[in-house]
Amino acid sequence: SVSTFISRAQLTVKAGATLIVEPNAQLTMGSGSKIVVENGATVKVLMNANLVIPSGGTLQANAGAQFKFNPGSGLMSYGQVNAYGAEGLPVSFVSVYGAGGTWSGMVLSGSGANNSTLQYAIVQNVSSVGGSAVTVVGATGVSILHCTISNNGTILTHGLSLSNAGSPEVAYNVINGNTGYGVNFMSTN
Repeated sequence: SVSTFISRAQLTVKAGATLIVEPNAQLTMGSGSKIVVENGATVKVLMNANLVIPSGGTLQANAGAQFKFNPGSGLMSYGQVNAYGAEGLPVSFVSVYGAGGTWSGMVLSGSGANNSTLQYAIVQNVSSVGGSAVTVVGATGVSILHCTISNNGTILTHGLSLSNAGSPEVAYNVINGNTGYGVNFMSTN
């Protein structure tokens, strides 16, 4: 397993460029680091790899940014994830294989992920038996607005799960075609 560590730096993936996280690898950032994915840029996370954002780190995805995941790969964030799509120009989180593929989904976990925002984002093709396409655990103030979370799972994959997530804002979304619940609230206020 290969691990790449970015410490207190900003990595910008420019339009037309692709950042590839290799199979069985982990791209991990240090606290204070930031990854910015611009319109027209792509991040590909290959087989059994993960994109990990630590507490104190930030992933910023601008309108038109694309994230493509292979089976067994996903996004695990203990820091902020801010996907700022726009109407007609969403940020996409999908399988590298399109509708016929799957990936493990995204998790926003802990106080470092507080105030994360998914706005005009598309999350599709996740398969996580008993899990969710988007999971928020122990983070407060997370906003999920104008997103499409659909067509996830082969067996019991929820669209969105919120657990111990204080004051979430979930509005104006299309959450359908998932094999579990559309939205699953657990111990959330």
